[in-house]
Amino acid sequence: MFYNRQRNDGILLYYKPSCFISRRAREFLIKKGITFKERNLEKHPLKEDELRRLMLGHSAEEFILKTCKKYKELNLENEYLTGEEMLKLIAKEPSLLKRPIILKGDDIIIGYSRKRVEPYLTA
Repeated sequence: MFYNRQRNDGILLYYKPSCFISRRAREFLIKKGITFKERNLEKHPLKEDELRRLMLGHSAEEFILKTCKKYKELNLENEYLTGEEMLKLIAKEPSLLKRPIILKGDDIIIGYSRKRVEPYLTA
């Protein structure tokens, strides 16, 4: 998913090394010789205020990883949470954050699919 974001220089990758999809996105950037900054979410999880800025103007639900174990454990598929409640839950349970997240300029890309991301990042 692509979203308009506040101006940001370069590319920033939010990822978890233990996440296969995150590793694939990181490897793709390295292989293509794309210069980027990175934030390891296992070592440095996003705080509530950082999540709020990242999600600004967008549905918090788009940032929820519905396939993770914690989502099922918390029975979230049967719960209605407001955006603010979701944001607070992601801050408390970082495994619920969909990843990787790639920021490029004014845009944010949530998740990774090479077919979708490659033309955008190499343009």
